[in-house]
Amino acid sequence: MTAYTEKRCGISLSALMGFFMLCTLLIFARDVIPWIQKGILLCGKTIIPTLFPCMVACDMLVAGSGMQGSATPLDKACRFLFGVPSCGISAFTLGALCGFPIGTKIAADLYRDGKLNEREVENILSFSNNTGPAFLVAGVGISLFGSVKIGILLYVLQLVSALLCGILFSILPHKSPSFPERAVPSKNDGGGFVTAVQKSVLNVLSVCGFVLIFSAICGILSSFIKNRILLAFIYAFLEVGGACASAATLLEPMPLFAILCATVAANFGGLSVHLQAASFLQGVPYSFSRYLSAKFIQAVVAVFLTLLCFPFLGIGP
Repeated sequence: MTAYTEKRCGISLSALMGFFMLCTLLIFARDVIPWIQKGILLCGKTIIPTLFPCMVACDMLVAGSGMQGSATPLDKACRFLFGVPSCGISAFTLGALCGFPIGTKIAADLYRDGKLNEREVENILSFSNNTGPAFLVAGVGISLFGSVKIGILLYVLQLVSALLCGILFSILPHKSPSFPERAVPSKNDGGGFVTAVQKSVLNVLSVCGFVLIFSAICGILSSFIKNRILLAFIYAFLEVGGACASAATLLEPMPLFAILCATVAANFGGLSVHLQAASFLQGVPYSFSRYLSAKFIQAVVAVFLTLLCFPFLGIGP
């Protein structure tokens, strides 16, 4: 198949998908519109107020940082445990504080600035894309589940699972031994405020776009899937917010399933989050299948840890 034919096939597939989506949106418009409105509300009340200032601060921090990693005890520990220099841990730390997709964005910025090589950025991606305490503790634990203990449990076990996953994937061989030519480190302006704001506006709009389109998809699914258990399970692999909201409705009849569903959603992240990550990683050499495998294994580890800790929550039978 020639390159021209491949291009034509790609365009045809994209056009078919667009046509199918348009028809589906028109058929299920009554169900989709309220979900889009929920998505807009989520973006306006939660995502933009929390994510935008974090993105501005992180852009300035990474651009203005001269850290490359040095022969310090911290750097040696990071290289031994995760196969990355100490500066790379900022992707995990800030991602854990600010939430999706800050960790991925910082890892990409560090690579473009020449502070991480190809293997190091892949190692960082295996455990740095996590949600933050504002979402899990306040949003899920308190608002949805009515329990700060559940929120703290979800958040702490997420971080533990991510770190264990980072250690595991630093040991596993990379599936892509040969990488593209090394990107030229980007020139930064020392963490300019104006540049950081401009970049963050575009980045936040991109994130909101993914949230809205997946809100529409969730609305379509909810129109013909009436089983709440099945719907919550599907949402867990599509969009973390919808999954946690659906799981919360099952807390009273099935508390263990509800918490496990929220655990899977928070640790796997959902397709919406992974596409957001891919948009930030354009031009960065990494294996998407390796990244996705890491998120899946993180979810499995978190489920196991949740099963161990569930009896101590004192809820349900």
